[in-house]
Amino acid sequence: MEGWKTVHKYSILVCIIHNLFINLPITVLTEPASFQRLIRLPCVPLNIEFVDLAAFLALSVAQKQRVVQNLQQLSRQGHAIWLDDIDDVLVQSFLSCRLPLSGIKIDKEAFWRLRDTPALRQLVSLCFQLAGKVLIEGIETERDRTWALQAGADFGQGYYWPSWTW
Repeated sequence: MEGWKTVHKYSILVCIIHNLFINLPITVLTEPASFQRLIRLPCVPLNIEFVDLAAFLALSVAQKQRVVQNLQQLSRQGHAIWLDDIDDVLVQSFLSCRLPLSGIKIDKEAFWRLRDTPALRQLVSLCFQLAGKVLIEGIETERDRTWALQAGADFGQGYYWPSWTW
C-alpha cells in the first residue's frame, strides 16, 4: 500500500498524516535492524508510543542503556516518546529509569479502578515526574472527564459520546 512502511511487523502511515501516533514494542529499540528502519523513516516527527513495558523492565542493564541511547536519538530527531498503559504499579519501576519521555498514557483499567480515589491524583503526579504530558485512557462519561481533569491530566482518550441512543 502506498505511503505505508513496516517496522518490526507494525505497519504505519508515513508522511501523509501530521501528528501521527504509532504503537511499537520496546523490542524495536533492542533489535538493531528494526531500530535502523525506524530512524530512517522519511517523515515528520512521530509520536511513538511504546507498549509491552514489562519487556523493558526484564532487560539487562546493558540492554536498558542501549534502549535509553536509542530513545535519546529519536528525541534528537524530534520524535515524541510516550509510554503506553502505565498503571500505579508499573509507574514505580520507571521512576529511576530516567528515560527521555514526552508523555505518559495511563491505562484505562487503572483509571477505572482509581478514578474516584485520591490515588488517581497520586498516579498522575508520579507520571509527571516521568514526562511533561499525561493522558488518561478510558474517558467514557462526563464524570470520567471531570475526574481526569481534577487529577491533573493534560489529555483524555476514550469512548466519550453525548448521551444519545443509537
